[in-house]
Amino acid sequence: MKQKRNNFMFCLLVIFMITSCLRTTDEKCTSILTSEDQIQDSIPSGLKMDNGIYSIWIKLKGKVDHDIQFNEFSLPSGVVDTLIRNRDQYSPTFHYTISNEEGGNVELDICVGFSYSPL
Repeated sequence: MKQKRNNFMFCLLVIFMITSCLRTTDEKCTSILTSEDQIQDSIPSGLKMDNGIYSIWIKLKGKVDHDIQFNEFSLPSGVVDTLIRNRDQYSPTFHYTISNEEGGNVELDICVGFSYSPL
């Protein structure tokens, strides 16, 4: 019984150490003002590493005239103010595609924060 408790405590300690070691970059932002039917771009993290990046958060704020697609997310027309958290990401650069098939203006501020391990 004591061995099971020790194993459990060890597992909790390891989980705590892993999660407490993650750091988040300052947000990296870009502004989009377009009426093109599709735009592809990227936002670099500024990190000088290829490994150790685990997730990102994405903040979208602005206004769109018609429904658009932001990567795999559908955004309805009107005012956009959303936060997407804990998206798996293993690259130091976030790539995105905006599909604006119905035309109209897309006015978006896109901010991304990268969670990484400094180890």
